[in-house]
Amino acid sequence: RDVLIPARDRTDTAARLREVEPMVRAICRGRLGEVDGDDAAQRALLGIWRALESDREIESVWGYAAATARYEVLNSYQDFARRPTPTDVTE
Repeated sequence: RDVLIPARDRTDTAARLREVEPMVRAICRGRLGEVDGDDAAQRALLGIWRALESDREIESVWGYAAATARYEVLNSYQDFARRPTPTDVTE
């Protein structure tokens, strides 16, 4: 399952995504909550899909998926820091 797989031998990308999806969602939701976690998981799964479809050789799909999920969590934290802070607009 976690052996070096040349890109041309990856015939079932969808099956691989289904395998890692619960882990990716758990990582993202565990750190960001359900709504923001689902958004980050979708971005991570898209990145994983693109990597699986490319000519890139992935040594461990599980390791790559976990790293991609953590990367998207960190990106979300950075996005949160850039969001404007709501201000009180009472008269």
